[in-house]
Amino acid sequence: MGLPRCTACAARLDPENMGRGRCLSCLDSRPPWGRITVLGSYRGQLRRVITTLKYGRRYSLAPPLSTMLATRLADLTSRCADMDYHWIVPVPLSSSRQRKRGFNQAELLAESIPRFIGGNLRRRAMARRDGPAQVAQSRSQRSRLSSSVFRVRESPFARRVLLVDDVITTGATLRAACRALLDAGALDVHVAAVARTEHHR
Repeated sequence: MGLPRCTACAARLDPENMGRGRCLSCLDSRPPWGRITVLGSYRGQLRRVITTLKYGRRYSLAPPLSTMLATRLADLTSRCADMDYHWIVPVPLSSSRQRKRGFNQAELLAESIPRFIGGNLRRRAMARRDGPAQVAQSRSQRSRLSSSVFRVRESPFARRVLLVDDVITTGATLRAACRALLDAGALDVHVAAVARTEHHR
């Protein structure tokens, strides 16, 4: 059994921070989203499945991952009144990366969620401007990601949004996307991802 997770960003907590419930980064600066849900750590079998989906183009791996994430969300939704989502929004890829990869893994992972918890899947609610791939950047470079990287194409005014991604590393992408949605009028933004890296500082 692993260490507990930060209630704000889902990173593993160091023993000295367990009583606080948040990691040092989130104690210093809480993420802009409300709740966060992840299936597990980005390692072992879960890491192999995700990397095979993304880089091996094994599309058949997406539906079971999507269903697992949706099931976890449905369980939480039944116990939390603030998890009634209007929109399910996958984190977009830039147009150049979408063309190169041929698909957006976040879209595939979001597919099953509306069937389990309701809400409308809005694949085109956001767009991402072209720029360096996150995987090629250092952690400090990722942390400087601005909300201007994302363009909100459909107004989320007064809507509660669930933002879906595959892996959370530093959380910079999700912070930027979340701020863009909130700036555009979203009532609240929550986050769901399949996996979270063990260390993020």
